[in-house]
Amino acid sequence: MPTFKQLQYFREIAVSQNMSQVAERNYVSQTALSNSISRLEDEIGVKLFDRVGKKLVINTYGQAFLQYVESSMDILHNGISLLESMKSRESSEKGLSVGVSSSVLWGQMLSDFISQHPGLMLTQSEIDIDQVSRTLPNIGYSIIITGEDDLVSDQMDHQVFVTDRLY
Repeated sequence: MPTFKQLQYFREIAVSQNMSQVAERNYVSQTALSNSISRLEDEIGVKLFDRVGKKLVINTYGQAFLQYVESSMDILHNGISLLESMKSRESSEKGLSVGVSSSVLWGQMLSDFISQHPGLMLTQSEIDIDQVSRTLPNIGYSIIITGEDDLVSDQMDHQVFVTDRLY
């Protein structure tokens, strides 16, 4: 059975037709990405892409499979969103629910906030910006902390509270 990551990589490559961009966006090497696609093709028994020089071009098998992968991934994302929303509602009764685009970037700030407010119950989750955009306005978080231009929506109020260069 293909893994979720294999299907995600397949979908992204099929849409963008650019393996180096997909590798960069997912923080994996092109070799690892290529190996993942090869394993997927071996598991399902057909080639999904034609190799034309250094490019991968989705073929008829890939086009047919892509429809089902997209439907399946959308259903899974909806299920995950529902569970996160249920969990958020449950935890929001107890305190503050915070979604962050990157725990690496925002973790220290949240850690400082928690230490300054020891009585506050705070739950933190790392979020997928694209997933949050698809589930608006039912995001299930009290606050979302992200880069200024990462999540723009008429359905949400936003406040810039840090203006600093990130390195």
